[in-house]
Amino acid sequence: MPINKAKFIVFEGIEGSGKSTQVKLTIEWLKSIGINCISTFEPGETDLGKKIRSILLETSDSVEKIENLTELFLYSADRIQHVESFIKPNLDNGVWVISDRFTASTLAYQGAGRNIDKDVLNQVIEISSMGLKPDLILWLKIDPLVGIARKTQSRKLDRIESETKDFHERVASAYKRLNYLDINSFRIDADKPVRSIQSEIQWAIKRAMFKWEEIQEI
Repeated sequence: MPINKAKFIVFEGIEGSGKSTQVKLTIEWLKSIGINCISTFEPGETDLGKKIRSILLETSDSVEKIENLTELFLYSADRIQHVESFIKPNLDNGVWVISDRFTASTLAYQGAGRNIDKDVLNQVIEISSMGLKPDLILWLKIDPLVGIARKTQSRKLDRIESETKDFHERVASAYKRLNYLDINSFRIDADKPVRSIQSEIQWAIKRAMFKWEEIQEI
């Protein structure tokens, strides 16, 4: 039985884990098997989001220091706009949405990375996600130092990428905990060749598809 409800799949991981590459390959594969899908990312998909992204990631010395709670609310403002004007409309129209980052990034970066109070964090996430939850989370796991080294080779690091080693290690540890806690999260080692990683991603999505079909038949 075909799946008649559009799915929301999210790629998560630290800097340099290869999410953007794998999102692109996943879109190509899904379209090849007849699934109407579209890719997106956080922050910065919407017109408003582009402006928020420039504030969040700018590294210029002239930029005022962004406080931790300010950072949280800026990311959350981007997400509200993203969910309401892009993600939900596409899902409602039967289009699968494949996103580079969503709420797990907030838990990892602002929760573990910035040590923001969990109660505050959870309330803000609940509001900013507008009740939307991913059908599947694909966590690309890689050593933080390896990930940052990859980024350094390709371009200048942004404000988040330029954070300390301890910061990135806290973020990586948080993703590990989240993977164990969320039954819809699937870990994939991202230190393998690109095509090997994509094969694992396709297997994980196919596995989820069987589950979605079974639920639909009940």
